[in-house]
Amino acid sequence: MAMVPANAGQTFTANDDDRVCLISDRHRLDQCNQLCSGIQIPRGFHRFCLRHVCSNFNKKFNNIRLKDLCWRAGAEVNARKFERIMTEIRELNEEAYNWLEMIDKTQWTLSHDSGWRTVRYFLERTTRCHRMLNANQELADFAFRIFEARQAEAVHHIVQKFDYNQQSASVLTLSLTGQGSHTYVVKLKHKTCSCGKWGTHGIPCSHAIQVSRHFGVNASNFIPQYYSIRAYRKTYQGRFEPLYGEEYWDPVDIELVHNPAVRVRRGPGIYISTRIPNEMDRPQARARQQYQSRQV
Repeated sequence: MAMVPANAGQTFTANDDDRVCLISDRHRLDQCNQLCSGIQIPRGFHRFCLRHVCSNFNKKFNNIRLKDLCWRAGAEVNARKFERIMTEIRELNEEAYNWLEMIDKTQWTLSHDSGWRTVRYFLERTTRCHRMLNANQELADFAFRIFEARQAEAVHHIVQKFDYNQQSASVLTLSLTGQGSHTYVVKLKHKTCSCGKWGTHGIPCSHAIQVSRHFGVNASNFIPQYYSIRAYRKTYQGRFEPLYGEEYWDPVDIELVHNPAVRVRRGPGIYISTRIPNEMDRPQARARQQYQSRQV
């Protein structure tokens, strides 16, 4: 991720080994390239902030139901469910549907994103690392909780057709109520499942876990190494050395110039944000109640 201050006149240049996902507001790609040079497929990708997409969408159509559906569509990881939500938008407002269709799906939806927006979340770095080591965990908390929950969910799935050579299979999900059963296709060699959850965080979904059991494969082997305790510990093993007084610093031949784009440390008093709030910052419960009352 490259963070570039607005109007700073600065550029970010990606190195040969960098893989960058630039998430912006609704700027055109050529405008973003003026700030971030060298970010091109396959080393770099440009994505839109879903929050801003929904805000712009709501400014144009001013409908709380449509805005909620827009957010659900962008946050949905399953392509089939995404299309179902888009169909619901189309039934409510054809123009709203066409407005969203004009945006490249890879730039605002998780279901077509190929995993570039993934946020890898680690908490309480050093102390949690020691606790996990003492508990003999092999995975960091985030991955451990997800994997454990999906293992428990996998027992309710049934592996149907399968191919040993390709390590692929179709999986039938069973609901406790007898409704909402679906069939998904898992391909272990490609590390994919048609549900979309495996590609979101890189952690095998419950369908992939059940297929792994069927083939006698340890599903935990598919979890990326960056979720391991070893990687977690290595990430935060660095130390900060104490700093000597300025009179002990070695002389240098460079001039330190203040960057005007860097925010000056504020003084005492109440901080007032310069960002203009919009409907995405305000609670929408009342608006949803009013919308539902009009539908009765």
